[in-house]
Amino acid sequence: MTCYIPALLLCILPLTFLQWLAMSYAFINSTFFLCLSLKKHTEDKKKLVIVGAIVAALNLTFFLCGKLIFISLMGVEKDE
Repeated sequence: MTCYIPALLLCILPLTFLQWLAMSYAFINSTFFLCLSLKKHTEDKKKLVIVGAIVAALNLTFFLCGKLIFISLMGVEKDE
């Protein structure tokens, strides 16, 4: 989850494409890391898929909140 910190710092720049790219990278990196960490502790494949889907859904929610709410509140969403 700490990969969101540099991604949010990059979102200060007023380039929409860079903002989406940085936040997408943070989402993919964080989800992959969490799923790999959970794989070591879960031996049942069905439970692993369910827990992985829940982790991905929660991470997607965090990604969208970070991108659409936080960045919009900062007022840097303008691409001029």
